[in-house]
Amino acid sequence: MHLFAVYPVWNANNTFGFERVPWQELNEAATITTVSRFMKQKMWDFGVDPRVIPNGIGTQWLEPCDRNVGSGSSGTCSICGSTRTG
Repeated sequence: MHLFAVYPVWNANNTFGFERVPWQELNEAATITTVSRFMKQKMWDFGVDPRVIPNGIGTQWLEPCDRNVGSGSSGTCSICGSTRTG
């Protein structure tokens, strides 16, 4: 017999309508998350301490790509580490 647990998560990405959210009940029923430290601090005003799940991409994805990878020569992608041949 397999038992599975479900953990509800509620994510906030803006403050629109915050004054109407039943924060105490939501905090008891779900893990509250947000996308930034700024939003976390805004949510403190409503009596909750959410976990921050950053929104966006990591800085390594902003690095220039190796244009030789995949264009006929063998090499490893500097971002994801995959090896391709042309």
